[in-house]
Amino acid sequence: IESRHLAPDAFDNFTLNECSITGDKIAEATITGEHIAAGSLSGIQIADGSLTGTQIAEGSIDSSHLSPDVFSNFTIDEGSITGGKIAEVSITGAHVADGTITGQQLAEGTITTEHLDFTPIRGIAGQPKLQQFGMTPFVFGADALTEVTVQFDEPFAGINYVIVGMSNNPGFQISLKSQRENSAVLEVIRQQNCNLAYGFMSWIAIGPSL
Repeated sequence: IESRHLAPDAFDNFTLNECSITGDKIAEATITGEHIAAGSLSGIQIADGSLTGTQIAEGSIDSSHLSPDVFSNFTIDEGSITGGKIAEVSITGAHVADGTITGQQLAEGTITTEHLDFTPIRGIAGQPKLQQFGMTPFVFGADALTEVTVQFDEPFAGINYVIVGMSNNPGFQISLKSQRENSAVLEVIRQQNCNLAYGFMSWIAIGPSL
């Protein structure tokens, strides 16, 4: 009996033995999604490398699908990590490159004397201070007295600042004659045992800033 001896409906009520249909009996591309029961395919039925991005639904892969070392050789796009991705108190000194912190990153009042490796100018608490210094030449005329006007680069908040001057020779005596917010007049007196006609005065002024 060959296939030509069988009528088209010869197998309508025909019962096949279990497991009697093997793979070589099934034509290629015959099995479609409607023939596969839900949940019947596991990892062993999927060939290696057969799944691409088009087969994976958006948002279907979460942390439970990722192995612990999945990001070992993973490349993160530049600028993709934002502040919202960084946990609080995660950044330590080891993560900050030398010289990257500037005044812009520091909040006002953050730096105190405890953070400084030098002794700052101290004055009235809560009042900002200004320090200025310089060197000015002076020349004597016929008299043994001359005046030197010191112009400040930045004016003080008032005249209640301190200015001190000293000369390059012990034969000169320096005293304060008058002071304004932006300048001060120092008087230089030549002692009797000094015959120099000129000299240099170093000065320093400290006081409240604007």
